[in-house]
Amino acid sequence: MNRAETWREFLGEIVSSAKERKRLANQLEINAATLTRWIENRSDPRQDNVLALLEALPHHRQRLTELLILEFPHYFSETSPNAILPEIPSNFYYHVIKESTAQPPQISAIVIPTLIAQQALGHLDPQKRGMAVVVIECVPPPKGEKVRSLRILQGRGTPPWDRMIEEATQLFGKESPVGHAVEQGRAIVLPNADVRKQQYPLYTPTASWTESEMAFPIMRHNKLVGSLYIASTQRDYFTPEMQTVGLSYSMLLTIAFETARFYEINTINLGLMPSREQQHSVLIHLQSTIKQVMVEYKRNGHILTRVEAEPLAWSKLEQELFRISAESDF
Repeated sequence: MNRAETWREFLGEIVSSAKERKRLANQLEINAATLTRWIENRSDPRQDNVLALLEALPHHRQRLTELLILEFPHYFSETSPNAILPEIPSNFYYHVIKESTAQPPQISAIVIPTLIAQQALGHLDPQKRGMAVVVIECVPPPKGEKVRSLRILQGRGTPPWDRMIEEATQLFGKESPVGHAVEQGRAIVLPNADVRKQQYPLYTPTASWTESEMAFPIMRHNKLVGSLYIASTQRDYFTPEMQTVGLSYSMLLTIAFETARFYEINTINLGLMPSREQQHSVLIHLQSTIKQVMVEYKRNGHILTRVEAEPLAWSKLEQELFRISAESDF
């Protein structure tokens, strides 16, 4: 049987028998004919009907809510910003696990964060009010040294953010909420820009229109690979329920990375990064720096792939940004 793609199809499957249709209609205090019109897309339920429908079908509530939001997102936003799915849909867990077993590790580390960022974006911003969901990873340090910064790996956004956030390269250090989340191994939630400016005066977010922010460490067995960062254009947007959902996505992200990409907390000592504007003049040279590293190694008789050269290039740019930060007058 094909999986229902709309709430109407799904409801039709649930009440496929006349007996079940009559039972549900009685519980909702409507005519069975009204249920039929909903299923056949000949009329739409009112908001109170939708909420009653979810209460009447508790075993199907999660999937039904997910499908209803696609057609009636305003029904869920008008009552309360809390009206989101209270947990990650079970079918998405299956999709992520399937991808993790089908892809080699280097591909999984790109594909799975992209899938999770896209899913979390739709989950937490169904009204497309403006949100960014970004997966941030530790910049691999030279052998024997500590992690000194974090970089954007993958991300997705709704306007005013670009759809693909990974193109907006930026490094983060201890001056940022994502850096704080990683160093402390705990979630950081900032309700609005005023609080952010007080608590992180040296930090500039990925976009000037950022208001609410959340950052969750991506942890496995007390080791970290980075942070899940979520930002909204809305003040005081992230409710406790949304924070719980964000934490769940950060936990799911651990499946994307090999064990070797995780670092003990005591091997992370983030430095202070300059502002996003100051970083731009350095990070635009990422691609040329990667090529330069490959040429230098080839000259010394070693052949590096692009994947092998990229961490070394990030390390070079990281050092340049630390130099700028040290010379800046904060």
